Amino acid sequence: MIVLAGDIGGTKVDLGLFEDLELREKRRYVSRDFTGLEAILSDFMVAAGGSRLSAAAFGIAGPIVGGGVHTTNLPWVIDQDSLQRTLGCPVAMVNDLESTAHGIPLLGPGEIVTLNEGSEVAGAARAIIAAGTGLGQGYMIFDRERQRYQPRASEGGHTDFAARDDAEIELLRRLASKFGHVSAERVLSGSGVGEILDHLTTTGRYLASRELRDAIAAGDAAAVIARAAMDRTHPICIETMRMFVSAYGAEAGNLALKVMALGG
Repeated sequence: MIVLAGDIGGTKVDLGLFEDLELREKRRYVSRDFTGLEAILSDFMVAAGGSRLSAAAFGIAGPIVGGGVHTTNLPWVIDQDSLQRTLGCPVAMVNDLESTAHGIPLLGPGEIVTLNEGSEVAGAARAIIAAGTGLGQGYMIFDRERQRYQPRASEGGHTDFAARDDAEIELLRRLASKFGHVSAERVLSGSGVGEILDHLTTTGRYLASRELRDAIAAGDAAAVIARAAMDRTHPICIETMRMFVSAYGAEAGNLALKVMALGG
């Protein structure tokens, strides 16, 4: 059996071709270099030697409704029927956080880091949150009949950003003047890291050096800022990531409350 699997995000598309569950070919594409997913799939299948597929499955960043999705951070419309015609096989599409959740039970002890120790309640809901190009959220409920967790998708990243102190209220006001509605994703995402740094610059309390601005302009802004914060080379980056991590923790707590995530 030959299966194509993919993670379809706003920044990158990762594809893997599996034969009897063994990885045979993998490639990464820059999402915005293509006008749609079909073009990427066609390129990949040519590179993989035109193998005849048994099935394909994709985790996609966006709400999947009626076999279609308008991706949240890309100008793409992905249609299940169109993908099936392109690939010539059955295609399954799920939300990317839902697909991530399917893999959680397969992680080993060395692949899990506990941030805050707690007491798990057997069979209780679990919450999932992942900041990247956007802010993915989801949850898992326990199926007692099948004795396993079932992932569920959510678009909770687009709910209102909840400012908690004067610094976040100041940030919220700036973003509201720029965007109108300010979702949690506006702050808790790769672009959100850049927005926080820009905001701190406008307050006059922090200075972004020419060296830092050039590095941000030349590369992945969020990665540059995070690395500088870890290296403790730029105070504005340290404060940017402090605000980001604090807001991220707060949103994780909000999600845990909403789904009563006593399972983790």
